[in-house]
Amino acid sequence: MNFSGGSEHIGSEFLLWLWFQAETRGGVFQLEGLGQVGGAFDALLEMTAPTGGSKVTVRGDHPTRQPEAEAALRTGRVPVRARLLLARDEATFELTLDAATFDVGALKLTAESADAPAPGEEQSQERAALMFELPAMVDALFALFLQRRTEPGERTSFQGWLAKRPTVLAASG
Repeated sequence: MNFSGGSEHIGSEFLLWLWFQAETRGGVFQLEGLGQVGGAFDALLEMTAPTGGSKVTVRGDHPTRQPEAEAALRTGRVPVRARLLLARDEATFELTLDAATFDVGALKLTAESADAPAPGEEQSQERAALMFELPAMVDALFALFLQRRTEPGERTSFQGWLAKRPTVLAASG
């Protein structure tokens, strides 16, 4: 699998890099202007081969840890759509990200705060402000990915992670 593929696959590379980061570095990112952001995969992972072909859909808790996802990765499939959790401070965003278009779908925002205002206009304004934060988080994560994807150490770590994936037989046994 080529870590530096063409631009038509950059979204899939980005999701694959997020998967790598979640498994090897706990999915915690220090983003410029935003601080610490946590990221994880949840409930949905769709994968296909870069040249097309059959799609593998993995549903359930921790889809990247499921044998079907491991098998798909070992056979050259890459993520094309995923359900992600992004968290910063008390806000958690659940979203589905399409790798080809970077479209966000099925968005759910949870904002818990000990001193949360009573339901009403102030709470609506706070939630609206958080909605502007989501694109900034996705943009900052993508910028970090672009910065790191050409670093020799990052490429070596990524390629090592791919090479150490369990075989299809080990994943199913």
